[in-house]
Amino acid sequence: MPAVSYVVTPAPDGVVNFTGTSAGCFDGAVFDADFEDSILCESEGPPPVVIAVGVAEGAAQRSMVKSLTYQFSADVSGTLDVADLSLVKLNTLTNVDELDMAFTYDPGTDTATWTFPGNLGGTLLDGNYYATLLAAGITDTAGNLLDGNNGGTCGDNHFFDFFRYFGDGDGDRDVDFLNLFEFGLTFPVAPDDPNYDFRFDQDSDEDVDSLDLINFRVRFPSQLAPVPVPCNETEATFNVGNGPYGVAFDGANIWVTTSYSDIVTKLRVSDGVVQGSFPVGATPLGVAFDGANIWVTNGDDNTVTKLRASDGDLQGTFNVGSKPYGVAFDGANIWVASFDDNTVTKL
Repeated sequence: MPAVSYVVTPAPDGVVNFTGTSAGCFDGAVFDADFEDSILCESEGPPPVVIAVGVAEGAAQRSMVKSLTYQFSADVSGTLDVADLSLVKLNTLTNVDELDMAFTYDPGTDTATWTFPGNLGGTLLDGNYYATLLAAGITDTAGNLLDGNNGGTCGDNHFFDFFRYFGDGDGDRDVDFLNLFEFGLTFPVAPDDPNYDFRFDQDSDEDVDSLDLINFRVRFPSQLAPVPVPCNETEATFNVGNGPYGVAFDGANIWVTTSYSDIVTKLRVSDGVVQGSFPVGATPLGVAFDGANIWVTNGDDNTVTKLRASDGDLQGTFNVGSKPYGVAFDGANIWVASFDDNTVTKL
């Protein structure tokens, strides 16, 4: 089971919002793929997926990045357009303006190509980039939304990160002596010179001249450091009891205490379907999982309730201090913090 990181925000009317981090985050936390707010496919056929991504026409070099290509498993040309690609420069957290991009589609290979004619030289600027294909605007001929993570469900975005650094002729994130040697082979050259190398023509004017030399020299020798990819938040909202407060994960399910309903609710993590609601003491607050059981602190009757996690069966009720709030499991014992009498109880 992958690690899951949740932020829980209580909301009115017995609603609790779960926010978690998805694959590719710099903190390493991931959702189970099925937790995403996916949409059932319109037909029984498989949804379209991305089968290949190409940067700079598939070349290793990152000195001039003039295109980004996506090949799909099915025809998505009917809905796909330039705005379906979100491109963020991570160094500055700015979006590449869609007005600076152009879009073409090859129906023979189901390949979409985004280019950047609005930028100098038709290339992206130096930096680290994070590309998102927005599934909500991409469907096949059967009406199925894109399955961006290839998980079998429609409606998932596709994520991809890459970089551009002028002078990096071999795609190793630096401008080094090998690149200097390559630059020397093509400088200076005029248009139509057989030694012309487009990788070092920053303004794409079909020559490598003194302006290109200046831009190369300011980067030699240097390295483009990677930037951590930001977490992509995924949200889903599920109804539980009134006054949701505490939350715990048992490896397959989420348990939520609802302080105004005197119950704890068990939801399947993959889709949020309620697996049961179980009565506990008055004003349940904290909740913890010990590997087999769920423990709930009851703030208004100074007890802790123990439920079997597999079916919610009551295993016992234990007296603790006044106004128990927090609860934790240390691998052997349960610890309960009682607010009003400044104690912690070990069970």
